[in-house]
Amino acid sequence: MKVLAVAVIAAAVVVLGGVLAYFLVLRGGSGQPQSSGIAYFCAGFSPAPFQAIQLAESGQLQSTVTYQGQPMCVGAKLSRQQLQYLKNLTSTSLLVGSKDAKVVVIEYLDPTCPYCALFDAQYGALLNQYIQNGTVLYAVRYFPTHVIGYLQQGPPQAFAAGVEAWLALPCIYNKAGSTAFLDALHTIYGIAAMYIANYLQTGNATALNVYPLAELSYINSQYPQCVVNASGSQLVDIVQSADNAVAAEAKALGIPSDMLGTPLFVIYSS
Repeated sequence: MKVLAVAVIAAAVVVLGGVLAYFLVLRGGSGQPQSSGIAYFCAGFSPAPFQAIQLAESGQLQSTVTYQGQPMCVGAKLSRQQLQYLKNLTSTSLLVGSKDAKVVVIEYLDPTCPYCALFDAQYGALLNQYIQNGTVLYAVRYFPTHVIGYLQQGPPQAFAAGVEAWLALPCIYNKAGSTAFLDALHTIYGIAAMYIANYLQTGNATALNVYPLAELSYINSQYPQCVVNASGSQLVDIVQSADNAVAAEAKALGIPSDMLGTPLFVIYSS
């Protein structure tokens, strides 16, 4: 968890120094309008996905999107087969927003990912605006990244809570609707952000092991109909299957291997 702690500190520095108005300015190389089949792959915690949304909406293909001098998104011209593949992935994802939206944003996330929580704390409200005004159809897929650290290094209860929190989210989506699902996602990320802030203030790394348990406690109390009962081996199988699925999807779409972390956004014009 020491590596995670250092990374969280670095991410927090970005939060404190981030420029919220960045998404309004198109930075990087100039792009030429394209008719269809444009996608952007964006990795990490930054406002760069919002620039990619604007580029996709306007039909512009740009090789990279940068933030503070660092490349955060890669632009790609999709083949007809890749575009259809993306549409099929979208149809099998948890969807929030209008299916008539011009831009689709697929977020690969992990409820235990601190960078996902920080992105949501900093930019979640802005993404909601895009969803609510009909610009973006938001799609969610599971990418178990940080939860694997709990599996490998412990504590095991944090691993179990992280996976069960994910499994509860599709249940909430199916039983209570997309709005309840999105509210639950925002809430558990808010819980994680609170514990991360506690760690940054106190230096007590215990907080980084506790927040998956707190996330699951909230979900189970608010949505008892979605409490998960699974064995440890079943949870491991679920994580391995999801991880393999993401690897296959990334290969099919041509997502660079060094971008495979969370949050990972695939943004394309529909």
